[in-house]
Amino acid sequence: MAQRLGHQDTPEMQRAWKVNRTITDSPNFSFRVLSYNLLSHHNTVKHGYLYKHSLQDLLSLFLFSLLAQSHWFRLDWKVRSAWLLEDLKSLDNDVLCLQELDQSHFKTLFSPTLNELGYDSLYIKKFDDKNKDGCAIFWKRSLFTLVDHRLLQYKILTRTDEDNTGIVVILKLIKNSKHFGIEPHFCIANTHL
Repeated sequence: MAQRLGHQDTPEMQRAWKVNRTITDSPNFSFRVLSYNLLSHHNTVKHGYLYKHSLQDLLSLFLFSLLAQSHWFRLDWKVRSAWLLEDLKSLDNDVLCLQELDQSHFKTLFSPTLNELGYDSLYIKKFDDKNKDGCAIFWKRSLFTLVDHRLLQYKILTRTDEDNTGIVVILKLIKNSKHFGIEPHFCIANTHL
């Protein structure tokens, strides 16, 4: 997002990408997994006061337009959702693990849009009534097929006793599987603690 606003990331703001190497390293085999916390729209509305100062500081760094200097403009769902989908499209990852995705936005925006881009998906909403968000995993159907999955609901006993969800999928590689002589399977899990 920083490049879109004409600002180079400072060292504190740069993302640290982790590259995992395994025995399947090969010039003919690779896939990319992205984990992205979308910051649930419901939570930004419910707890907007938590984001006011940090977004104002961020905007002053970017010297964005006068309109964008309002934290409410930055939290506006139409603006944020367009930017989020633009990011997901431009990154073009093979598997997307999304956290804090409102259930209604999964159904009406993310699932249909990403489906058109060739992704299949699973979603689970947090199981308590006070939360409207959950987790999703999207995978490119040209590369993987779903073998099995588990949708998880669990509670971590902390001072907040939050309800949590997770998704575990087993995906079978369908592209380049002849290279291995077998059909490789991968387990990918997504949760938001």
